[in-house]
Amino acid sequence: MTCAELYDRLTDFVDGTLRGDVCDEVQRHLQECADCGAVRQDLEDLARLCRQTAAKPTTMPDVVRHRIEVLLAAEDAPRHPAS
Repeated sequence: MTCAELYDRLTDFVDGTLRGDVCDEVQRHLQECADCGAVRQDLEDLARLCRQTAAKPTTMPDVVRHRIEVLLAAEDAPRHPAS
């Protein structure tokens, strides 16, 4: 298996959806190729970070919310032409 062939299958491999002989070929290539092993590690780290981030609710800081509200209110305020 070449590196290019591995890249086409790596996401499925990391997700655990790759089966059979192809899975075995990917594992062999990863054992032999340090570069592809590093890409695999990066992909697994990215997936882990995405899961962690998705699990944490995010809220906007009150000061930012207030500034946005002030700006929106200013946009909605009637404008008087300059005299």
